[in-house]
Amino acid sequence: MTYAQLPSIQRVFLESIVSSSDPDGRFVEVNGIQTFYKLAIPQNHMKLLQNQQLIPNEPSKPVILLLHQILGNQYTWRNHLQPLANATGCHVVAYDRPTFGFTERPTQWEEGKNPYTQEASVEFVAQFINILGYEGKKIVFVGVSSGAAISCGFAIRYPHLVHSLCLLAPPLRPEDQGK
Repeated sequence: MTYAQLPSIQRVFLESIVSSSDPDGRFVEVNGIQTFYKLAIPQNHMKLLQNQQLIPNEPSKPVILLLHQILGNQYTWRNHLQPLANATGCHVVAYDRPTFGFTERPTQWEEGKNPYTQEASVEFVAQFINILGYEGKKIVFVGVSSGAAISCGFAIRYPHLVHSLCLLAPPLRPEDQGK
């Protein structure tokens, strides 16, 4: 007899809390972690969406990714998402990094696969962007503190995907600065 794997209590709790308290937020699974995020698209795109036309991010426009600091979450960006999307014409995304906000907090992982390392955080961003459908798009990173360090790590590993970096109070170590 086999049993279907049930979602974790943590996942069920987070999804139920968020659905009632933050209806604009969404969940997506990234590397097995239920990840909470918000997406803002320019208002002129919203009008087209209401007319049943799906408007992807303009090909010439980058995607803006906002990365919060330690002990922060996507709520840090609550007053910036839509104004930034409207002003730039870009899609703007903010997510709760693993263990922050409404994103799951893994407590077990395979040996050598700690999801809380700098390298894992960089790969998480790459997977997150791909899952949202922005694979191959240039990204503008706006990162605060540890979010800035992740932005630098991504730029070193995937320079062809980086449009620009806006680093706010970056805690850079020598390995974050490239060679």
